[in-house]
Amino acid sequence: MNAKKASSRMYESQRLYDRLADTYDLMIDWEARLKRESPLLRRWFEETGARRVLDAGSGTGQHSRLFAGWGLEVVGADPSPDMAARSRAESSGLKVDYVEAGFGELASRCGNGFDAVVCLGNSLPHVLTAKGVNAALKDFADTLRPGGLLVVHGNNYDAVLGNQDRFMPPAQARQGDTEYLFLRFFDLGPRLLTFHVITLMKKEGRWRQHIEATPHRPLLRADLERRLRQAGFKGIEFYGSWNGDPYEPLKSDHQIVKAVKG
Repeated sequence: MNAKKASSRMYESQRLYDRLADTYDLMIDWEARLKRESPLLRRWFEETGARRVLDAGSGTGQHSRLFAGWGLEVVGADPSPDMAARSRAESSGLKVDYVEAGFGELASRCGNGFDAVVCLGNSLPHVLTAKGVNAALKDFADTLRPGGLLVVHGNNYDAVLGNQDRFMPPAQARQGDTEYLFLRFFDLGPRLLTFHVITLMKKEGRWRQHIEATPHRPLLRADLERRLRQAGFKGIEFYGSWNGDPYEPLKSDHQIVKAVKG
């Protein structure tokens, strides 16, 4: 399978994120999130001696800009042209290069020899087949130097499935004279989940709604660890929070994986 076909299959959700490009950042309290995530990521980068970082699935570039602010050389890669364009517009003056690339085509479009690759914000579950996940992990390995660091962050699907925990906390925001409320939840299927985003918008006293959905392939710890080893990673560690708490399959809010290219 060539990289272009693999990427298109992996990213059936790309059109959703193109449509959400203008409101995506409103769903997340980025100041609080980056403050929460920064200490652990920065410590891991320093332990690895990271100077060049690839932000895979970079979205609107929030993490890419954070890393560039630390003095790192950063490439942000995302398959959504709208997300990449927004990232470029908001990164003026920072040492960040944005590339339109999905999983499976990172090494060919972004190069190799990176000290660290991060895949944050639940990006990898958008890869919908086992072969696609294997190709994405191999692609991560191909972009890294020997001994390079990989960090993958996402939802804890062991808990989502094990506890039938379908609903994420609601998020609210205001932009200008418009108030937003975001409702996010899963439909649980036998193989894939459907992730729904309902956007409620209130302007001049009137509410409107916009509904989007996209499939996710849940990444369970045992399966992900096995595939990481097959892709040549070692020193695989799972964490349940950005405080570095141990991963508890039915309790942790997050699944954070740290691994090293062998």
